[in-house]
Amino acid sequence: MGRLWGGDGPEGGTDFVTTAVAEAPEREGRSDIDVLPSVQSWHLGELPNEGWLLFPENSTITVATSEAAVIEDRPQLTVTFTRP
Repeated sequence: MGRLWGGDGPEGGTDFVTTAVAEAPEREGRSDIDVLPSVQSWHLGELPNEGWLLFPENSTITVATSEAAVIEDRPQLTVTFTRP
């Protein structure tokens, strides 16, 4: 289980790292975000796996959650594995 937030919502610098690990384009519709660098850091033990916080800086952008009523709107994680 992860850590609990210190207050009513996430506070930068205490509840999450303020450095972005990826950025998505600010547009309507689905976006792809490359999270490979953070996953590799978790695998190598360089950073703890505490998940991601999807934090829109633009108030007109919304992010669907895993509880979204429309299943197609829910976030998806696609893993591509290449055997060494």
